Amino acid sequence: MNTTIQVDVHLKDKLDHLKTNRRETYNDVIRRLVEEPQDAQETIELLGDPDAMMEIARSLAYFKHSRGSDLRGVMKDLRL
Repeated sequence: MNTTIQVDVHLKDKLDHLKTNRRETYNDVIRRLVEEPQDAQETIELLGDPDAMMEIARSLAYFKHSRGSDLRGVMKDLRL
């Protein structure tokens, strides 16, 4: 059974920022916050770290453009 809840616009914005991807539902976000508070805290800390977020964005862009590369080539390019 589903129900509807009301949240103010500021809380909705915070929930939007806690999504792990754009398709994650608010139900999933709230469940994660309630059932896995340690994971949720780590997510909040990561989202608040601009350097980490920049590195994630850079890595995602790199992955998107190098899908034809093999793992060794990617690791070499990333100096791993």
